[in-house]
Parts: sequence; structure tokens; C-alpha cells
Amino acid sequence: MDDIPVDVARITDAGSRRWWTLAALCLGLVVVEVDASILNVAIPSIAADLDADPAELVWIVDSFVLSFASFMLVAGRLGDRFGHRKVLEAGLLLFSLTSFAAASADSFTEVVVCRATLGISAAAVLPTSRALVMAVFPVAEHSRALGYWTAAIGLSLPLGPLLGGWLLADFWWGSVFLVGGAASLLAGLLNAVAPGPRRPGGDRGGWDPIGIVLSTFGTATLIFGLIEGPRLGWLSGTIIACYGSAVGALAAFLVWEHRATHPLVDPGLLRVRSFTVGSMVTASSLFVFNGLLFVLTQYLQILEGYSPLQAGLRVIPLGAGFTLGSVSSRRAALLIGQRDTLIIGFSVVGSALLVILLGTWTSGYLVTGVGVLLVGWGTGFTMACAVHMTLSEVPGSRAGAAGAFSNSVRQLGAALGVAVLGAALGTSAKIGGTGSPPGSRPAIDIPADAVSEVVTAYPGTGAENGFRLAFTVAAVVSGVCITLVFTTLRNSRSIRRE
Repeated sequence: MDDIPVDVARITDAGSRRWWTLAALCLGLVVVEVDASILNVAIPSIAADLDADPAELVWIVDSFVLSFASFMLVAGRLGDRFGHRKVLEAGLLLFSLTSFAAASADSFTEVVVCRATLGISAAAVLPTSRALVMAVFPVAEHSRALGYWTAAIGLSLPLGPLLGGWLLADFWWGSVFLVGGAASLLAGLLNAVAPGPRRPGGDRGGWDPIGIVLSTFGTATLIFGLIEGPRLGWLSGTIIACYGSAVGALAAFLVWEHRATHPLVDPGLLRVRSFTVGSMVTASSLFVFNGLLFVLTQYLQILEGYSPLQAGLRVIPLGAGFTLGSVSSRRAALLIGQRDTLIIGFSVVGSALLVILLGTWTSGYLVTGVGVLLVGWGTGFTMACAVHMTLSEVPGSRAGAAGAFSNSVRQLGAALGVAVLGAALGTSAKIGGTGSPPGSRPAIDIPADAVSEVVTAYPGTGAENGFRLAFTVAAVVSGVCITLVFTTLRNSRSIRRE
């Protein structure tokens, strides 16, 4: 009996240290997620200061997400070989140094290079952070710990535009990087002293350099074609060559992975239906969500005339809705099944996008705000269910590789969302007329030259048409996903109930 208090104290202390470790990991995660969206509200100011055209503005956003998605699998493999803690700390340090460098950038090229480097460092944080959560907590607490870890993503979604808008009200656009630099440095220090496993991972398998080159090249050329399409012409030789190269490289990648001794992606995972469909669903959700976030922050400033801070405040419902949807998704999946949960989520997103589309013909924020809230709720409702479904039938021995691949697919979807909706915006802007957008008013805290640059980039009714086309494309993607889920999972009992 005398030993019981000692054991209880030891267990309690270990449990307390685990949650402190989780808090440190979540801080690093929030830094990454905030940086992915904080620059959106600064787009008009950057356009004026750096004289960037619409295609270049998309590159500033997409260079982060593209390198993030491309390096994710490599970062996961590095963590397995050399230790997830070491890779996490290295990623946070690189993130901090690059953020400070980006704050002093004075050209479009420098900003894009810094953003791409930030994406690489962020890719070192996300998969290793999740792996450390799984390693620090016992199996019985995985669901709860990952729930808090996922909630950190939802809470950080509105924080980026809000924080960016607040900074731009009094400082120059480079100030948004200073916050990320300081926060990532703090997160790195906390994770360095936090308790947790520090030994290298158990996977000592070889590398797949050919797979890395093929997948990275194929992804990069595909995104490049989407971004440059509005400027160079969709049928130009350069764009057609990009798409041909992308298809060829990605097809060669799939063939090579079946022959590689140490494949970057286990081909057997693609035969697990819940994994394949779940990965496609989460990628589609982020396609709509990230693309909408990129377009919406510009819409609120350019056509509605809000300042960066006001635009950031009006994006808060997106993150709030995401968090509420995530919380309710688990119970819904248990009651009505995962297939119907996904269908409801995408239906809400598609309907909400039509509400936002209606808002472009009306004055005031009320209609748009309701649509933004519903898009957030539907995306969270869908994402939480799909993420769990993705790994639900994957053997434990493949869970690490499956998680890394699923994360890469999701981030690729996010990159494509920004590229495609940005391309829709730029293409329609060129088709439209000239002059100031009807009914628009100068943004309160955006410099006059910034407004001039943006109006020039998206002239006249072309601006309105561009936003409408972008919202319509997002709604169509949601509709396609409903059809995909309904037809693919229709007869599957394994995903009907947990």
C-alpha cells in the first residue's frame, strides 16, 4: 500500500508532462498554419509595393503550399531515419530564420524564394509533430490528443487573416513575417526542452531519389501551368508543354513506385479504398477551402472596400465554422455513417458557395458572412470524418507512410485550390472591361496606390466576373465530390459505421 502514492504521483507527473509536450507541438503547428494564410490580406499591399501582377501574386501564396506538399514525404522519411524531434526542431529553426529574411525582402523574387523555403521548413514540422503526438501518448489517449492537435489547426485558420490585418493597419506588409519568425523561434525552444522521445525512428529503409524527382517535377509543372495559364494563354506552347510534362512525370512516378526497392509511396496503399477515397476527399476539401480563403480576402478588400483588418475580422466565421463542424463530425459519422456525413458536408459547402455567389450581387456583408460560416462548418464536418476514414483500414505497419502520403495529397489539393481559383480570377479579369469596379469604395487602411494597382490588375466588371467564376468553380468541385463519394462508397459497409 505504501507504494501506491508513489506510483500515482509518477503517473500523474508523466501525464502532465505529456500535455505540456502537446502544447509545445501545437504551438509549432499554429505557427505553420497561421503563416500559410497570414499573407492573404497583404496581397493588395504587396501588389502595389512590388509591382506584382495577378499571376505573381498567386506565386507568392502557392510557392509556400507547393514546396510544403512536395517536401512532405521527404520530411517524413527524414524523421523516420534521424528522429522526429530533430527534424521538427530543425524545421522550426529554418522557419524562424527564413521569416526574418522575408521581412526585409524588397522584390517579388525574394519573397517567392523565402515563401518556398518556409514551405519546406513547414513540411518538416507537420508530419513530425503528428508522429511525436503518437509517440508521446499511449494508444488509449491517441484519439483525445489528436483531437486537440487537430483543433489547433481549426483555431489558427482565422488567426492568420486577423493578425495580418491588424499588423497592416499600422505597419508595412513585411511585419507579418516578423511575428512568424519570433513565434517559431519560441516554439523551437519549447520543443527542445519539452519531454518526449528523442531517439531516431525505427525505419532504416533506403531512399527513393527517382520517385522524389518525378513526383516533385510533376507537381511543380502542373502548378506552374495553372498559375501561368491566364498570363501566357491556356493553349500556348509553354502551358501545353507543362501539362504534358506533368502528366508524363506523374504517370512515370506511379509506374516506378511499383518497381522501386524502397518506394516513396507504398503502392499497396492505393488499393485500400477508404484510404484512396479519403485522401481525395480531404484534398478536395482543402482545394475549396484554401482557394476560397485566397480569393475571399481579396474580394472583401477589392470589391467590398474593407481594410486588411476589417477583411481579417470578416474571415473569422470561416475558422469558427470549421471548428464547430469538426466537433460535430465524429458523432454524425457514428449515427449516420461516414458516407452520408461526407455527402452532407459537401452539400453544405456547395450551397454556401452559392450563397456567397449571391453576395457578389448584393450590398453588405450579411449574405457573404453567412456563406463563409457555412463553408467553414461544412469543410470541418467533412475533413474530420475523411481524415479518420483515410487511416481506418490501413495496417499499423503502414500507418506512418500512409499519414505522410495523405498529408502530401491534402497539401497538393490546397495548392491546386489557390492556383485554379486564382487562375479563374485572373482569366475573367482580363476578359472584363476597364474602369473601377461598380459600387466599390476605397479601402480605409489600404494605401491609394495599392487600390490603384489592384483595380488595374482586375479591371472593371472583369473583377466581379472573376470572383463569381472562382466561387462557381469551387461550388462545382463540391458537387463533383458528392457524386464521387456517393458512387464510390455506396455499397461499402466498412465505412458505414465505426
